[in-house]
This record gives sequence, structure tokens and C-alpha cells, in this order.
Amino acid sequence: MRNFFLVTLTSLMLFSCIGTPPIQTFEQIVYTQEVQPLGYVNKSFAAVVESAEQTSLAFQMGGEIIELNVMAGDVVRKGEVVAKVDPTDSRLQMEAAKALYITAKSEKERYKRLLSKNVISKQQYEAARATYVSRQSAYKNSLEVLENTEIFAPFTGIVEQKFAEAFQRVQPAQQVVKIINPDSLEIAFTISPSDSKLINAPKVKYYIEFDNYPGVKFKAKLKRYIDVSIGGEGFPMIVSIDDPNFSLKKYNIKAGYTCSVLMAVENTEENVLAVPISAIYASKTTTGSSVWVYNPTTSIVELTKITTGELFGNDMIAVTSGLNRGDKIVTAGIYQLSEGQKVKVLISPKQ
Repeated sequence: MRNFFLVTLTSLMLFSCIGTPPIQTFEQIVYTQEVQPLGYVNKSFAAVVESAEQTSLAFQMGGEIIELNVMAGDVVRKGEVVAKVDPTDSRLQMEAAKALYITAKSEKERYKRLLSKNVISKQQYEAARATYVSRQSAYKNSLEVLENTEIFAPFTGIVEQKFAEAFQRVQPAQQVVKIINPDSLEIAFTISPSDSKLINAPKVKYYIEFDNYPGVKFKAKLKRYIDVSIGGEGFPMIVSIDDPNFSLKKYNIKAGYTCSVLMAVENTEENVLAVPISAIYASKTTTGSSVWVYNPTTSIVELTKITTGELFGNDMIAVTSGLNRGDKIVTAGIYQLSEGQKVKVLISPKQ
């Protein structure tokens, strides 16, 4: 019996040794990227397409609209009558101003003859002449008012908005219609005060990407900007498309469409580097920002503190200190690493 137990114990120990797998060391697989100087700082801004040639038409005098035959979306030709107000009051005012002008003109001529005969003083003549000049100006103004009972299209375009209806009474300078030139487009956006320094950077490139043509970028140029922050929200800017590949016949772009403006600003500071945002390591046990730097000689990683700058593009951030050009940093799986850990590097799919 004793021999039986010894044989059984020996068999169990042997089986146990055979069934236990050997201890293996695990190397974390990571992706790395080489740190390079920051070339261009890319900033993207939401924008809207506007007509570069647009105007709101209004009457100089108030009155009842007796003719308004256009609708929103209608095409109007340059010089075409867009709307008319009742000219009755303006015509009566013109006739009254004309009568006063004719009387003043006759009086001035009569006083001139009397002055030549020394019948009246020069001061009396000058008073008559001043009255004539005043009445002449009033008459010319009344003629202009009468002419402005009609408003004309200043250019060929499209009625974008209609603010009044026929037989409605309008006040002086009240908008009646807005006309735009659909073939003359520009892009409007607002740049934040913190980014306003980019406007005067030595080298700035502008690109437009329309929402209905994603992935297609067109070169643009700055037309103007207002160097005043409207309501503290930012600085209004206008750019225009400056790309031979863009054509309204090929691309369906209209005023009111949304798009993005990309500002590519060349970096002039050699000590500013760029790293992916995904490489930035931060936890409750660390302060500030860090990255895992990979040592290709030892295949281990070391957590290194860095000083970050501005975000740019969709996934990059500037680094002003802590790294050197050519350093290799881990870009994925950063929270699965520990100090001095040995890793296995795979080529990043982005490289």
C-alpha cells in the first residue's frame, strides 16, 4: 500500500509539471512617430458664402407702393424698374417747388436790372440772389424725389429677399428688396481675438472647403477684415476664391451655403515642434502634459514632461519645450505603459 501511494504522488507531481506553461515576458505593442518641427499652423473656421455684389433697394420718400412685380428668386436686369410708389404727392411738391423757383429767378433778374440803374442797394440784390439759389436747390431736390418714386436694379442679379408688398405704405429708406449677384461670391467668417495675430503673420495661406464638396479644397485670398472685435466675439473677415480649378459651372455653390476656411500659417520659430494630440499623457498622478519617449537602442519608454502650445489642424498640438527634433514618441496605447517598460514598435498607419 505504501508503494502505491508513492507511485501515485510521483505521477501527480509529474503531471503537474508537464501541465504548467512556462512563464513568458510580454512586450507591449505600440505605434511611434518621429517629432518634427512645426511647419504650418492650421486653423479652421466655420464660414458662410455671401454675394460680393449686393444691395438693398429703398425709396427716398415714403408712400404707397403701386407696383412691385418681383418675387424672391426672380432675375432682374440692370436698369430694370423693380418697384414704384404713388408719385402724386411728390409731383405736387415738385410743381410747388418749380413755381417758387421760377418766381425767385424772375425776381433775381429784376433786381439785377434795378441794381444796374442804382435804384436798389447791392445788399437787396444779394438777398434776392440768395432766395433764388435756395429755391433752385429745392426744385432740383424735388425733381430727384419724383425720379425716386421708381427704384431700378443697379446690376443684373437675383432678388434674394422681398421686404414689402404691393399697396403697402413704406417709410423713407425702408428696405423693399435685396438684390445679389450670384456670380460674384465671397466667404465671410469671424476669427477669435486669440487667433487674430495670425492675420498679420508673414506667410498665411487660405483654403476653402464647402460642406457639399467635402475633401475638396480651393485656394483663397484675403479681401478685407475689420480690425475691431464686434461685440467681443471676434474680427469679421472676408476671403475670396482664387483658384483656377474653381468654376460655378462645375460646382454648385450659392450665397448662403456653409463652408470652412482653413488658415495655414507658416511657423517661423525653429524651436516649436509638433506632436499628435493622441500622444499627450495626463493622469491624476502627474502634473502638466507628458509624452512617452521611445529609446530605439533599449526598446524602452520614458515618460517626459513637455510644454504645449496651440492646437492646430484636427489632431496636432505645438510643443515648445521638452522634446528634440527626431525624438520618437508613442502615439497609441499610452495609458497601458509604465516607466521603463520594454515595448515592440509597429509602423504607424499614418506614416
